[in-house]
Amino acid sequence: MNRSNTPLYDGKDHNLKPEPYCFACRHYGNRIVVASLQRCSRCQVAWYCSSECQKKHFQLHRKLCKRIEDERNRVDTEAIPLRTFVDPWQDNAVAENIFETRIGEFGELDETEKYLKACAKLAKSYWMAAYDCEVKEVWEKALFHYLELLRLDEMNGFNTKFRVPFILLYLNRDDDAYAFIRYCLQYDDLDPDEILVKHKHSREGDWIYDVEENCRYRDIFEECPNIDDVDLPGPHIVALAIIKLRIFEAHYAVSRTLDFVFKKSNGKRIQEVRPLVQDMLLDRNVDIDDQQDVLDSLLERIPPFMFEAISKLKGVCESKCALEMEELTRRFEFPVNVTLFSGARLFCRVPGVDEVIRSWR
Repeated sequence: MNRSNTPLYDGKDHNLKPEPYCFACRHYGNRIVVASLQRCSRCQVAWYCSSECQKKHFQLHRKLCKRIEDERNRVDTEAIPLRTFVDPWQDNAVAENIFETRIGEFGELDETEKYLKACAKLAKSYWMAAYDCEVKEVWEKALFHYLELLRLDEMNGFNTKFRVPFILLYLNRDDDAYAFIRYCLQYDDLDPDEILVKHKHSREGDWIYDVEENCRYRDIFEECPNIDDVDLPGPHIVALAIIKLRIFEAHYAVSRTLDFVFKKSNGKRIQEVRPLVQDMLLDRNVDIDDQQDVLDSLLERIPPFMFEAISKLKGVCESKCALEMEELTRRFEFPVNVTLFSGARLFCRVPGVDEVIRSWR
């Protein structure tokens, strides 16, 4: 990738907002207020600097707000009978709280179907809210509810497992995203009993996927040699490609900046410290050529029509809200629709993506 004007890039998505802001001020183009905010008491995922701002924004917010409130109430309602569950298939069964006794096995019980569906709807609503506001706390709410679905039902559907890595990438948790994807790709080779034990010993909010610092630099093809045999790997391939693109582009940005600085400084003493500065800014343990090879292997597994679709979405994915993006990607079959809706904006935010799209579509 030969680019001459790539801005400095550190491998992170700086659209993530660590702190809330006034939703009304942002929408109507006023100065963004980040202090003394009031949280919407119904949905808990919108903030305003005054009651006037909340009233002003209400017509835009009311539909999502009511949906989240209704879905939270539905989750609570559906949970009630599960806390005194009596197994109809067991003789002399006694009431049990399956939130304590059946963790990981919810998908095997007909009686949990309504509860899991309610949880899935709530998780998606938090996703939609997070996509629109990009506030860290809201993304973390969406992540919490999707991970809770997987904790309760370790066989939970593709939609959940495909959405989690992208949430982690929006949160700049690339190591966690890589670890989660690796777990999913290795799932068929893991011991089912060990998986279930891990779920049963977990508590609400636990992260149960093995992760090591800087695991994002690993070669997924060495760790998951069966990657091409996994059912529907597409979303995970795209998420992994985003991780490697971030690594490559961050390395490129630092290298280019060093080239510029040291070309401007011709003194011998200055040039002598260049290797030291480069070692400080670039991880000496990372072979960027290896990272490029893994990235290329991932990109070649993404069908050309996906790059074509991402190219068309590039011009609108920053301006369209979640509902509009969902509608734009609806014409694609599953899991392509979920991949584009979840990952197109992340993909397009990485510098150099235009050249990637031109090269691979």
